[in-house]
Amino acid sequence: MFAFPNEQNANRWPVDSSEKHELPEARVSNGNSPSQRGPVIVTGLPRSGTSMVMQMLNAGGMPLLIDEGRPADDHNPRGYYEFEPVKRIETDTSWLPQAYGKAVKIVIPLVRVIAGMDVHATVLLVMRDLNAVLASQKRMIEADGGVVPPDEQDQLRVVFQTEQAQARALLNANRHQKLVVLTYEAILENPLREANRIAQALPACVDAAAMAAVVDLTLNRSGS
Repeated sequence: MFAFPNEQNANRWPVDSSEKHELPEARVSNGNSPSQRGPVIVTGLPRSGTSMVMQMLNAGGMPLLIDEGRPADDHNPRGYYEFEPVKRIETDTSWLPQAYGKAVKIVIPLVRVIAGMDVHATVLLVMRDLNAVLASQKRMIEADGGVVPPDEQDQLRVVFQTEQAQARALLNANRHQKLVVLTYEAILENPLREANRIAQALPACVDAAAMAAVVDLTLNRSGS
């Protein structure tokens, strides 16, 4: 079956959510608030708008945990805002304290690891119409010379629906984590309103107007 782009084993659920893992609590000053605990995690399906939300956080003054492992390209000209060690979160969470006081992007199947941990976090779950997600992924794969058979599209739709529902339920069940559900469509429809929602949920002070200003409204027409 078609797999998540550039995400090794990302279509597997990694751990039993009943297993709890502990990390030492840390307090990190980011210059905007006296102190805060835990990371801000941006999660969602590939092509759902997670990079856009990371761009918004960056513009608003939120520090990011990213690297240059996956450079910008025609599919994401502003960049992917990824951190390579995230892909190893199933077996290695030693990097996670680096994310305290910062925002980090974790693809939706791997966020289950976070949901199974006793770590304080604010989780921004980005949802998008599945037809648009599948169409965007198909265009991306075909542009790179790949082929996505129609039957795999249908199978992937079911996988995505299940993963979104499971991730949302697990995150809601963790008393240490605050879940904020966003939609790609709502952000494009009213960037300032959604930026204010994000700002109110964060443990740090950010500039909502600056966040809203970087939203590319042409995405609503291009279906990227």
